[in-house]
Amino acid sequence: MSATSAILTEFSPLLDANVPIQSVRKQTAFTLNCSFTNSTGKGKERQMKACALCCLSMLLTSTAALKVAGNAVDVLDKRLPVHIGAVFPMSAGMGGWPGGEGCLPAATMALEDVNKLLPNVRLVMYWEDSQCQPGLGAKRLYELLYTLPTKVMLLSGCSLVTTVIGEAAPVWNLILLAYGASSPALSDRNRFPTLFRTHPSATIHNPTRIKLFKKFGWKKIAILQSVEEVFSSTEDDLEKSCEANNIQVISVQSFFGDPAPAVRSLKRQDARIIVGLFYEKEARKVFCEVYKQKLFSRRYIWFLIGWYPDDWYVPTSEDNINCTAEEMKEAAQYHFTTEALMHSQDETSGVSGMNSAEFVKRLSSKLQKPSNVTGGFPEAPLAYDAIWAAAFAINCTMDKLNKRNKTISEFNYEDVDTANDMLACMKQTMFRGVSGDVMFSEKGDRIALTQVEQLQGDNYIVMGYYDYRSDNLTWYNKEQFIGGKVPPDETIVQEQWICVSRTLYIIFCWIGIIGLACSLSCLVFNFCFHCRKIIRESYPQFNNIMLVGFIILMFSIFLFGLPVDGMSIPEGSFSSFCHAQVAIVMYGFSCSFGAMLSKVLMTHRLETMAIKNWEIQPWKFHAAIGFFLVIDTVLMTVWILSDPLQRSVEVFDIIELLEENVVLRPLMEHCKSQNQELWIGLIYSYKGISLCFGLFLAYESRKIKSKYVNDSRSVCLAIYNVAVLCFITAPVEIIILSRPDSSFSFFAITLLLCTFIAMGLIFIPKVRYVAKVPEHAEEQLISDVRCTAKERLNALGVENARLRGQVIDEERKRDDLRHYLEHKLLSDEDFGQLFDAKVLHRLNKWTMWNTEYKVFRKNDKIFS
Repeated sequence: MSATSAILTEFSPLLDANVPIQSVRKQTAFTLNCSFTNSTGKGKERQMKACALCCLSMLLTSTAALKVAGNAVDVLDKRLPVHIGAVFPMSAGMGGWPGGEGCLPAATMALEDVNKLLPNVRLVMYWEDSQCQPGLGAKRLYELLYTLPTKVMLLSGCSLVTTVIGEAAPVWNLILLAYGASSPALSDRNRFPTLFRTHPSATIHNPTRIKLFKKFGWKKIAILQSVEEVFSSTEDDLEKSCEANNIQVISVQSFFGDPAPAVRSLKRQDARIIVGLFYEKEARKVFCEVYKQKLFSRRYIWFLIGWYPDDWYVPTSEDNINCTAEEMKEAAQYHFTTEALMHSQDETSGVSGMNSAEFVKRLSSKLQKPSNVTGGFPEAPLAYDAIWAAAFAINCTMDKLNKRNKTISEFNYEDVDTANDMLACMKQTMFRGVSGDVMFSEKGDRIALTQVEQLQGDNYIVMGYYDYRSDNLTWYNKEQFIGGKVPPDETIVQEQWICVSRTLYIIFCWIGIIGLACSLSCLVFNFCFHCRKIIRESYPQFNNIMLVGFIILMFSIFLFGLPVDGMSIPEGSFSSFCHAQVAIVMYGFSCSFGAMLSKVLMTHRLETMAIKNWEIQPWKFHAAIGFFLVIDTVLMTVWILSDPLQRSVEVFDIIELLEENVVLRPLMEHCKSQNQELWIGLIYSYKGISLCFGLFLAYESRKIKSKYVNDSRSVCLAIYNVAVLCFITAPVEIIILSRPDSSFSFFAITLLLCTFIAMGLIFIPKVRYVAKVPEHAEEQLISDVRCTAKERLNALGVENARLRGQVIDEERKRDDLRHYLEHKLLSDEDFGQLFDAKVLHRLNKWTMWNTEYKVFRKNDKIFS
């Protein structure tokens, strides 16, 4: 028996080739049926060797036959073989997808490239033809599983077959890698826990379709689908997406075999924008009926699946339709297709060393017919990358098995641990392939861009790309429509109310709420720190009135934005609403600007009056604010009683849209009175005079740094800001009154700038001072100043006493000198000359001290 084992071990690579199950079974049966019952000793051993050699001879014969078929492996390759089972739809069957025509050569290319790089193992693929039929696909799966050797992974194409295999694969602890299955149902991890696919889910098309519907303004669509699960699940997802994006699905029609009744139903329901979900063979039947029902031309747009061949609309002998190729082409013109991007958009090479263009060139040389009529040619990069993904996962699994002293050749269909390792490795697989970046989501789906194309003449033109992850549509503006206009989703005559955008309104309302919070915070700040010197000397009563005005103005933002999208004003309350809008702005302006104007006026009076010790009486300046409010009240009362504002609807000219049979009549609500211009002129004049007076006072007080009002300069700057912005905004608002978004934005921005800048100028220095200088530190600072003054007073007193003593001494000397001069007789000439010199010296010295004495007496008087 040892001899037989040695021979089998020596020729083991041959057993790993793609040997048909029949050959393996025959060789196994022959070996097992060798009878050794009548032989003993050396004779029995010779018999066993003969049987083993006979078995190997037959296996070599089978292997040679497989080489001719193109599935052979080099017999000198000593690497460990890893076996993969695969099914390819080599023919369309009952209207399916013949993707194996292009995907099998691509997978074979990938095997060649992968095996050149793997050092210790080689991948061997066993494949069968499923014809895109689920029953036949299940049969082929069991043939692969129950035929030696053991497969560690499965590959599949065509959604119908992949569904069957995907549900069965977990039973054998196998990973299924799908290169050509787009059914959204395959994303269900409960049904397909071990399924991964390099082909993106069909649901990836739906966000692209929704994006295009929005781009062209289509709000109503219809869906025509075949009954297969891949299309029914895609239709369900599309309906949900439409509902979430306020797009109405007016009709969903299904068919099996004959699409004529469904197409006629779409015409009866006036469907204009139609999404078609069906296979290529069914598409020809559909568009033959579309031509007969005239469901094309400038009024209709079709959205189809993008993985059909470019000349899919040309009838074949198997279709049994009575439409010519020209008729089919005419019916299919200008339809859009969406498909997952199968090729990398740049020229960057992937792990294989090839870029997309090089891959297409290499694959085209291996095909038996032109690429444009080869089924599955667009998906071929996905099949190529599927083999690479399998290789990465297997290599990762082998690393994990090596740590446990196991090999992948020990795998069997009951090996849960190895299956879990391979599942984890597949989830982590990420590389650059010829189809782009290959990675898988949590559901095992491929993450990819979507390409949009349009049939123009004989060619499909790329319209753009959509990235679902970033919700970014890259559009080239190459679309064409019959008549040069985008067709409408229906014929519509509608009235459109023009009002402020809800988004814009919400944004400014939130900013207004922030302004309210800031104003209230400043009020609280004034109240809490009213004993501090910096607050006390700023006359906080004026600042508080100003802040109340700011709060009123912030509330005006909420009123001036109405009516807004989705929020209308009842007609019965519209007049009151109009007067409230005007009144709240007038009162808010009077309180805020009136307080600033009164403070600047008080500062100007204090610093320019002749009598400096004039007693301040703030109530007189408070009366100025009350005067403004009285004028506002009188104006509003007279206006309301004599010429009240009423609701007025402005009707604009009809707008002819690009869409056929669609017109818009814009309408806009206004507050209007008979003499509105007169009242607005009075208000603008009165407020304008106040602004001009405020500018004059601010300019006159620009260099005054009052010791009575410590924030006078900040108030002057705030008045500059308010005046300039108001003078700009008032005329602009009149011009853009019929543009709600612009008018509201301009008003709100001006109001917010005025209030925020004023609060910042006046209160930020105070807040910084209070935060930087605590109350006890402020008291210590005042005490230090007082101590310093006392010390200086004492020093001056000492100096004063010293100078007073010197003055007394000099006066005594002066008296002595005068007495001597009066009683001394000068007779001698020499003595007289000597005396004159001495006298002159003493007189000069006395004169100097006398001058110092006068200065001292002057300073002493000042000091006293």
